[in-house]
Amino acid sequence: MHTSVQEITHNNALSADHKKPRPLKSAVVCFMKYLITYILVFMVLSCGNPGDGRESFGDKKEWSILQQLEYETRKANDIDFHVKNINEYFFAIIPKSSSQGAIVIMLNPKHPPFYKQIPNVSFGLTIDQYNELIEKSPIISTVEEALKSHVE
Repeated sequence: MHTSVQEITHNNALSADHKKPRPLKSAVVCFMKYLITYILVFMVLSCGNPGDGRESFGDKKEWSILQQLEYETRKANDIDFHVKNINEYFFAIIPKSSSQGAIVIMLNPKHPPFYKQIPNVSFGLTIDQYNELIEKSPIISTVEEALKSHVE
């Protein structure tokens, strides 16, 4: 039984085509498929911008806290200037000059818009009130600049 070099080469080529995949290579391929799938799902879910400003969930939470504080002070007559802390948010409570109730300003919002005040009325601050807010509150720069414009 004589086999030629061509037959041996041909038989080796056929057996190379029918080799079983190595387990490590299978695991890597499987991992890569899952990784690509995860990345694609993440991209699809994150592409739809939930909005910023008044459309984001964080902003709605911040406004709801502001509205609650304004509601609590709406009918009060004897409100003093003070800072209130609720769930790591700080608020300036500023008595209205001509009527009952207070103006509530969030000092450290985490979501745009970065200046939140309710109700939207004009007000004034003394330099001492302004300095108290700057020194004792974690106030963001946007709010600091806006409040500076209200110092009388």
